[in-house]
Amino acid sequence: MVYVDRGVGARRARSIIHEYRIRTPKEIDVEGIAALKNVCVREDILEGCEGRLVRKGNCGIITVNTNTREVGKKRFTIGHELGHFELHGKKNSSFICSKKDVQPLGSFNVSPETEANEFAAELLMPEDMFKPQCAQTSPSLNHIQSLAYDFQTTLTATALRYIQYCPYRCAIVVSKENKIKWAKESEDFGYRLESGQKLHPDSWATDFFQGEDLTREMQTVLARSWFQYGRVSSTACLSEQSWSFPNYGEVLTLLFLDDSFDE
Repeated sequence: MVYVDRGVGARRARSIIHEYRIRTPKEIDVEGIAALKNVCVREDILEGCEGRLVRKGNCGIITVNTNTREVGKKRFTIGHELGHFELHGKKNSSFICSKKDVQPLGSFNVSPETEANEFAAELLMPEDMFKPQCAQTSPSLNHIQSLAYDFQTTLTATALRYIQYCPYRCAIVVSKENKIKWAKESEDFGYRLESGQKLHPDSWATDFFQGEDLTREMQTVLARSWFQYGRVSSTACLSEQSWSFPNYGEVLTLLFLDDSFDE
């Protein structure tokens, strides 16, 4: 049985950032960091998994699925497997990680996989570098996309990191088949968004599932279009920005409650 400790992944990644004196996002060369840890990174066709770590002694080999096209996703997979090497590797061990294992969405269940994801998120988007940039402008998917470009991470992973550190009341929602697939709220958001909840006809996100084009701009919408749980005024409004991704059949939404919302 592998011993796990909430927060240990971030602490270990942070120590590596400090050890190698990495000061800017451009200096986060995840393959180079792996090489400094005696871990070789290669690509190959993997059936049913995103990444694999094989360790022997103080050396290791990380294999990333060659069918993974997105650079940010590859970097996160490498970071995830390197997390296993740093946190869970015995002298001779191996980890085979599925798509479900390698994902930035947090979990209440502490496990080797969630620790490895925590390690990858902190290694690729260090708090000291990432957090100050979250407050530079008002919330928007455009700003999150800009951060994803700077840190060479996926839009989803960056959005989740943004929700963790932004000083605003925000939530990130991914919808599929006209239902909420998952949602992540900032700590002070104050409302719950349930997985499996059907999208309200008045939300902008639902337009995509009705065959309509989505504007990529921030729009105003009645709060009751999203909040089915918790008391909210029938006239209260929030800001919604929804981007569609037809290749995945999904919509990524940012919800923002400004200072006047509770009034």
